[in-house]
Amino acid sequence: MSPTTKALLAAALKKRMAKKALEKITIKELVGDCGVNRQTFYYHFSDIYDLLGWIFQRELIDALRDARLPWQEHFAYIFRYMEENRAFCLAAYHSHGREMVERKLYALVSGMLQEVMDSVPLEAAVTRRDKAFIVDFYTYAFIGLLGSWLNCAVRESPQDMTQHMERLIKTDIFRLLLQLQQ
Repeated sequence: MSPTTKALLAAALKKRMAKKALEKITIKELVGDCGVNRQTFYYHFSDIYDLLGWIFQRELIDALRDARLPWQEHFAYIFRYMEENRAFCLAAYHSHGREMVERKLYALVSGMLQEVMDSVPLEAAVTRRDKAFIVDFYTYAFIGLLGSWLNCAVRESPQDMTQHMERLIKTDIFRLLLQLQQ
């Protein structure tokens, strides 16, 4: 299957998810939308959730990994992506694929926060375990906040949300790290 066929299947899934729940979308519908046969789908994807994971991996995770932007821009990209693909992301969030999406986000965000932590010059008093706890705590907080924002419980722009995250990281996390050194 060519990358173009994968992209066609991804576009078909995103289009259908804007209209109905992921669990109600069939592979038959997707391959029909793309003009390919069922075996073509199964050549690279084991099921629709595998395709969903591929979309998030390609459009969010790989895009950020390849961009080599400052961490602030990574947060901004995540919010912009979610806003620009709101119907698709909401459908994924409210599906059985949510756990997989959250695992991918966890890996992405915890990596970003770990880089932030590593950029702060620390004394030996801050243990690896302390750092890991801080990264876990703020990663889960971010994922929860992102879910609330996506569901419109938090009604702020991606730019405002990014500024809040930057302020939080620059004040709370840095201050906490300094306190742990004492």
